[in-house]
Amino acid sequence: ESVVLDGYVPNEVVHETLVAAARAVLPRAAITDRMSVASGEPEGFAEAATFAVNALAQFQKGGVTLDGLTLDIAGVARSVDDYETVIDGLAHGLPKGMKVVANDIVPAPVSPYGWSASKAGKAVVLSGYVPSPESRAEVAALSRSLFAGLDVTDRIRVASGEPKMDWIGAIKFAMGELAKLSSGSVRLGDRTYA
Repeated sequence: ESVVLDGYVPNEVVHETLVAAARAVLPRAAITDRMSVASGEPEGFAEAATFAVNALAQFQKGGVTLDGLTLDIAGVARSVDDYETVIDGLAHGLPKGMKVVANDIVPAPVSPYGWSASKAGKAVVLSGYVPSPESRAEVAALSRSLFAGLDVTDRIRVASGEPKMDWIGAIKFAMGELAKLSSGSVRLGDRTYA
């Protein structure tokens, strides 16, 4: 692993803080420090830069660019948990004044890739993986419609590695079949449907 810190910081304190943050979140990484001190930073820059450096810990590979208080972030998450951590941080944990202008974060791959749902009485449990936050929202919306009035527990997580098929279409079909039953379960695997 290697990290390159490049660009301008307002003073040596911020400079040292960012290098220390990179060492703390990526202790095994070789750190190349190309930062220079220059004036003109916006208020809150140090917090925004520290947030950006800390986000690197969630990536197998990737990068962050901070221009003033605008963040461009891209990378492949290390794990499903890391993906959720960085997405939650971008949605709810940005320092004051910081804005995300570009976000290209790829979920971590998982194998085997699967999805399941079970229904018993008034309880429905959904679990497994979908390839994007949008597909997760789509499945959640369908579950609210198909299982209206039931207690739905949604444990679906976002990950890459889905089979080369209409994965969301297969989930929709499976949920539709489960909705017809008073109790039962459905499972999708890399190449299976049960």
